[in-house]
Amino acid sequence: MSVLDNESGSFYILTNEKLEKSLWPEFKTVPDGWRLAFGPGTRSECLAWVEEGASVAQNADR
Repeated sequence: MSVLDNESGSFYILTNEKLEKSLWPEFKTVPDGWRLAFGPGTRSECLAWVEEGASVAQNADR
C-alpha cells in the first residue's frame, strides 16, 4: 500500500506556481517550488478540500 492510500495518515495539499495540487504526507519535507495550501488533515479531508475548490471554480465559470 502506498503512503498516499493511508486513510489514517496526516496530509497536506500542496500547490505550485501553475496552481497544480498534490496530496502530500505531513512527515515528508515540502519540495522546492511547492507551498502549503491546506492541512494538515486526513486524506479524506484533504481530498474534499480539493473537490470543494474545483466545485467553486466550476460554478464561477457559469
